[in-house]
Amino acid sequence: MSINDIDYPGRNYRSFWYHNGILFIHDVHNNLVSITNPSVDPAVNRASLRSTEETRALFLPDSGYDLEGLTIDEQDRLFLYGEPATLDYQVFLEYWQEQHRAAGNDEVLEQLAGWPSRVSMRGTRYVGRDADRNWYWNDHMAMIVFSPQGELLDFFVFAEQKVSARPAVCPEGNIYVMHYAEESVDIYRVDRRW
Repeated sequence: MSINDIDYPGRNYRSFWYHNGILFIHDVHNNLVSITNPSVDPAVNRASLRSTEETRALFLPDSGYDLEGLTIDEQDRLFLYGEPATLDYQVFLEYWQEQHRAAGNDEVLEQLAGWPSRVSMRGTRYVGRDADRNWYWNDHMAMIVFSPQGELLDFFVFAEQKVSARPAVCPEGNIYVMHYAEESVDIYRVDRRW
């Protein structure tokens, strides 16, 4: 892919990851491009835009860039200290399915083929991680919790009338949601049970 083939700024981007002065961008076809030293000026960003091949070259030892724990695999997925570095639920889920398939973890694969794969791939957003490094994802009304090893810990649906904003997770793993009532803002806590 050349710079001329890159749809910039375009609407075809599915996820971004910022690390040490470089904005990594995956498009809807999972092509990886990057912008070094991104700016609020589109002309500067366009001039700093790197093709997939140029982005891969950033990971070479003599590139001159310190990526400090960030690596890339043959499918152009990013990893930070060996863990998936993505805010894209589909990439996250596919990665763990691939890992468990390779390890022969049929029970975990069966779990991941259930509700976690039925939620909206485009609508599911990264919420955060707790102190135990569990992953939290939210699909508007559903909450999906994974262990650091990509195993499903919990999946539940919030009561519709109780969620007005994206949830937040605290270090202990409790989840907080807000509901905008007519004259107040109510905060609810879902206690960790995993």
